Amino acid sequence: MKMKITNGGARLEELNEVSLLLNDLAVYLDKNPSDERAAGWFDTYSVTREELLKELEKEVWR
Repeated sequence: MKMKITNGGARLEELNEVSLLLNDLAVYLDKNPSDERAAGWFDTYSVTREELLKELEKEVWR
């Protein structure tokens, strides 16, 4: 499969940032499971990450 990176570079960078944020939130939530605000952020950014993955799939791996 040949990867074609054109406009996907910015989205890939955003995906990396969101993924890092999710990793940090997961570690935080392991130690603070009752923090509902952080759990909400985790849910929100999980959806964002899935959307970015779908966009990248369409743009880069056509």
